[in-house]
Amino acid sequence: MLVEVDLPNTDEDDTVEDYESDALDRCLDLRDSLTTNIFIEVRSERSTADELQGATQKDIPLVILALVVMAGFTAVILGDPRDSVKSQGLLGVGAVVGILLSIFAGYGLSFILAVDFTSIGLILPFVLIGIGLDDTFILTGEFALTDPNLPIETRFSDMILKGGAAITVTTATNVLAFALGSATTIPAISWFCINACLAIFFGYVIQITYVVGLMFIDERRRMANKIDCCVCKVSSRVGTSEDREPSLNDGEEEESTAVKYIGIYTDFILRPKVKVAILAMFTTFFALGLVGLSQITEDFDPLDLLPSGSYVVEFTDSRSEYNSRNDDVGVYVYFRDVDPATADGQTAMNNFLDDIENLDQVHNPAPLYWLREFNVFADQEGYTLTEPPFSEQLDNFLAIDANALDYGDDIVRDAAGQVTASRTRVSFLGVGTDAQKGVEALDDQLDVTKDQPLNAGRDADGDWLLFTHSGAYYNWEFFAVVRPSLSSTVVLGFVAVTFVMLLSLPDPRMVLVVIGVVFIIDVELLGLIPAAGLAIDPLTFLALTMAIGLVVDYCVHIVHAYLEYEKPPGITRNEVVRGVMTEIGLSILTGAFSTFLGVCILGLSSSTTFQTIFVMMMGIVCLGAGHGFIFMPVVLSLIGPLENPMDHGKHDMEMVRKSVMVEVPEDLKLKEGEEDKEQ
Repeated sequence: MLVEVDLPNTDEDDTVEDYESDALDRCLDLRDSLTTNIFIEVRSERSTADELQGATQKDIPLVILALVVMAGFTAVILGDPRDSVKSQGLLGVGAVVGILLSIFAGYGLSFILAVDFTSIGLILPFVLIGIGLDDTFILTGEFALTDPNLPIETRFSDMILKGGAAITVTTATNVLAFALGSATTIPAISWFCINACLAIFFGYVIQITYVVGLMFIDERRRMANKIDCCVCKVSSRVGTSEDREPSLNDGEEEESTAVKYIGIYTDFILRPKVKVAILAMFTTFFALGLVGLSQITEDFDPLDLLPSGSYVVEFTDSRSEYNSRNDDVGVYVYFRDVDPATADGQTAMNNFLDDIENLDQVHNPAPLYWLREFNVFADQEGYTLTEPPFSEQLDNFLAIDANALDYGDDIVRDAAGQVTASRTRVSFLGVGTDAQKGVEALDDQLDVTKDQPLNAGRDADGDWLLFTHSGAYYNWEFFAVVRPSLSSTVVLGFVAVTFVMLLSLPDPRMVLVVIGVVFIIDVELLGLIPAAGLAIDPLTFLALTMAIGLVVDYCVHIVHAYLEYEKPPGITRNEVVRGVMTEIGLSILTGAFSTFLGVCILGLSSSTTFQTIFVMMMGIVCLGAGHGFIFMPVVLSLIGPLENPMDHGKHDMEMVRKSVMVEVPEDLKLKEGEEDKEQ
């Protein structure tokens, strides 16, 4: 049995809203207290919004958990429990604080610009954590490669010129890709892209200012022989000049072991037979992606955004179970500013309804059409079109309790009793949740609506006098635009990546390589969608939009380092690749793992939104890191250039380095072997 309670549409003093909230709470309490075989399921107008808000609040602790976990992870990676001076755990925590600042800045500016926030906006912090820590590890890795015998100012300027250039390229691709993604016609995706664009930009600014500043302060702490996480205390251990070399490039046992294993790994994948096997493996992945691409479907249920176990979901499931017409979609037919007191007005209304009822999706006439029943009533009473006045005739019609119950909510009248708007309802049969059938039904009713004489010359965006509406239209409209929107977003994303690569990489061949690998990853990611039991919906669309910029990070760092690597005459490509991997491979691998760890926290959510993004982000991280750390080195070992395209810029880099060097006053400089005597 289904009981439906209609509440007034007007609620000046919140009485109706309070009644609805109280009634809903009582029904839910009764539902939870029943121990018999009687089951009660309930839903109100506000239920979906309340559940979405509750789901958002439930997932906020996951963001806090991610920040805490990543702060601990970064502190462990940069820390050293055996040497409190060389340890840089506090720097790692500070880097995560910088990411938090970028989140605040990005969302803050978005709110100032009146950009809407939706539940999928909570996904952004997890993305920013991965991007921010990846940039931090690139900077610390580049600092590790500087000459410890140079002045600290020179080392930092060199680090910014190399590491800063690398993260500038990846940031530019991400910002530009998200900026172009914001042009999509899907509002929720557009708002997310705007938020991401602003937050990533602020994250970049914080990396090259705040994080670099922390690194500088931390290095001076280390040179002063002070303890990590307790910077006011000088270590009792007497340090030598060798002891005080930077902790990221001083040949510590842990790091040298990691670099050693990366070298062993690189030697292994550069063996001729292994290269063939790797190329064959990734060719198979690409072929599987193409197969999966052909099996992609479009489907979306707004209830998927609610947490599992939501009473709204259970109500909908129960209604579907006991309803034999689950494929029916209710559609309201509206008549606005059409005067039913005139013959022309009635003719326009009847003709429009007839055209709607003649659609293939409508099998039965509208069961409750007030004008049809009103005319039957008028004929029985002997009324004419003008006598008595139409408003009086309508008053008499609605004075009958059955008519008031059936049609009272379908007629809107002004103070004079004239009808200003009205509606009736038809059912679209055989549509259900089928996306393609829904799009066809949407197009068919749109064609009928456009052909109405009263709509001629009027704008479809709010000016039509005769139109239809259904809550299902939101889904159908999404499916109608998703393919062209996704195609345009992908194309614009590749244009953005190509533009940035042409500006940042001096070798056009390497630009083509990066673009080609990004294309391969995107195809494989599309193939992953049906393999994971997913379909094209707003969530997977969002993930694909993010992927365009994110997967570039895993490839461009390797290529950029390859082009910068010194290549004396006679050196082989394998030797260059091995040198590049031992230099920056650890930083890239650590950044990828930090993103992986942050994404894993998404899997703890009970929300289908987070679960879907978790699957897609895992695909982005695994495919991106796999191609960047396995496939790209093999490709570079086969076709990478052996000339030094960066040579022409060395003089300019030296001039820039000198110009950005900060001259530290003599009384603040810490000389080699000198300790803080004041302490």
